[in-house]
Amino acid sequence: PRSEVETWRARHVGEPVPWQTLLAPDSIAAGSAVLTRQPDGSLLASGPTPERDTYTVPVPAPAGRVTALQLEVFPDDSLPHRGPGRQAQNGNLHLSEFRVEIQTPGSDAPQALDLVNPTADFNQDGWTIVHALDGNAQTAWGIHPQEGKPHRAVFELKEPRTFAAGTTLTFVLQQTHGGGHLIGRFRLASTGARGPVRALPAALAELAQPDPATLTATQWTRLADHVLREHLRRALAALPAPSLVYAAAAEFEPDGSLCPPQSPRPIHVLHRGDITQPRARSEEHTSEL
Repeated sequence: PRSEVETWRARHVGEPVPWQTLLAPDSIAAGSAVLTRQPDGSLLASGPTPERDTYTVPVPAPAGRVTALQLEVFPDDSLPHRGPGRQAQNGNLHLSEFRVEIQTPGSDAPQALDLVNPTADFNQDGWTIVHALDGNAQTAWGIHPQEGKPHRAVFELKEPRTFAAGTTLTFVLQQTHGGGHLIGRFRLASTGARGPVRALPAALAELAQPDPATLTATQWTRLADHVLREHLRRALAALPAPSLVYAAAAEFEPDGSLCPPQSPRPIHVLHRGDITQPRARSEEHTSEL
């Protein structure tokens, strides 16, 4: 309904979300690369570009309430095609997994910080930001063909947190897809803004204008479509995890080499029900009866 769309606009119109940059050490060794802190608080990778790498970045936990974390990636003249990745052919990147560990003073072992509802301002087809939290190192977030531009991803905390003084947050950016798809320049930040905190695509950000009278009917429709999808995504995420799920569909987002069929597959009559022994196509069999 229109009221839900207007509620969404009310949350996204007005003052921008206040982000606090999380400052890492001046330099960090990451595999064969070196991450060097820049004046804006970002980290720039230099040195050899390995096939795969994992960046482990410790930062002091921010003071006050934390509800979401942000990862920004930036173009840079030192990167192939200006990045923001280090892939030689196009400057792309693939973030396989994004994790955060909490180390409190006096604790024996770090604890994982629960992150939910990942969003990004742009997702490569089949390589969405959701893959950075799916626990599968074979999937990843990518930004092709939007290389050479800054991008951002936001991860909400499952529950708002306030960290004790002296706590360290260690960010783990796993990049194991291969082919040198590594992040070239990035910055980490936190916010205590009330949720939901989202990274909006540029096209949607334009719809969050102060004056709704400037929106056309087409723009209202696009906005309503986004709000409905967001509502369904949250509703599905709130469902208890099923023990077993069996599903089949011909329409889904491509995932690597797994793509939806372009047309229905032919159905064959099976000899004694054996799938390895197909006989005539079902329509041929029917016509003979």
